[in-house]
Amino acid sequence: MSGTNVKGHWVKLSYSPYDSLTFGLSCFMTELINNPGSTKSGATRILADAVFKF
Repeated sequence: MSGTNVKGHWVKLSYSPYDSLTFGLSCFMTELINNPGSTKSGATRILADAVFKF
């Protein structure tokens, strides 16, 4: 099969306490589209980052 074979949701939050600093949090909740087995196959990934502008 070609492609990523996943579907799901993406949630992103950002907070900027100062003009030059931004904190971010992203959550990816995915599952297989074509699951060859009968088991539930999914994944949740969380990404945190900080951006400093100068």
